[in-house]
Amino acid sequence: MRIGPVTLAWADPAAPAEPVPLSAADQRRIAGFAPGRARAFLAGRALLARLVAEVAPEASDWEVTTGACVACGGAHGPAVVQGAAVRVSLAHAEGLVVAAAAPASALGRLGVDAEREPIEPAAARELADYLGGDPATVVQRWTAFEAALKADGRGVLLAPDAVRLSRCRAVIAEGGSLRLRDVSGPPGYRITLAWGRRGPSPGQRPA
Repeated sequence: MRIGPVTLAWADPAAPAEPVPLSAADQRRIAGFAPGRARAFLAGRALLARLVAEVAPEASDWEVTTGACVACGGAHGPAVVQGAAVRVSLAHAEGLVVAAAAPASALGRLGVDAEREPIEPAAARELADYLGGDPATVVQRWTAFEAALKADGRGVLLAPDAVRLSRCRAVIAEGGSLRLRDVSGPPGYRITLAWGRRGPSPGQRPA
């Protein structure tokens, strides 16, 4: 699927994933995962490998790997591409992995998030207390909020009140504006894409 400059794909993490070589950092990381989490991780890497090859067919000797955590600098941050000018983002929800990729020449920031819906009323109220607004529509706001945090690059370092959401845009304190788009994905899931043309925020590593 294409939305603007972004190509997206998704998969069931329980389905067999296409084998892909893992970076040394990814091999170390997956070694400590439980089987279910390892399958989801491999499904995400397979999706990203496919999208990077599609987005940058002229590139060679690239790899998808784990970036640094913006909060602590540890080797458990978001996926990044080394050796190709491609921005990528991943989202994991129960029973679904979503990947997004775009040429770095087309945008500077990219984030995607996915959640299964509907969620339990108690969870909806808890999220609404955190984000504000109506619990009935909180999943949409949550995926928009999470996608915007990923695109901005500062993630958990940003407080909820630092992000102002509208139907098609997120405005982030000291981070400018991002476009938001609901993605028509598999039934039972809410997927939101965020992207912007400005370069990475101070906490975001370039690909």
